[in-house]
Amino acid sequence: VLDRYEGHVIRLGMDARGPVAKAAFGLPPRAHEDDAVRGVQAAIDVCAELERRGARVAIGIASGRAFCGEVG
Repeated sequence: VLDRYEGHVIRLGMDARGPVAKAAFGLPPRAHEDDAVRGVQAAIDVCAELERRGARVAIGIASGRAFCGEVG
């Protein structure tokens, strides 16, 4: 799904509730004018697919400028 909407996986991990993934849209070289829309549509598609497979899903979405790079 992320590939279809040209998003990037930023982090995969686990927490107390289960698997966690963080994705970003609009990072070079795959930036688009409609990256916010692409992110929302990708979230809807991921949610639908995981629920179809019987998984419980919660997705949060944020938009705006963010620093995406190494820190420290």
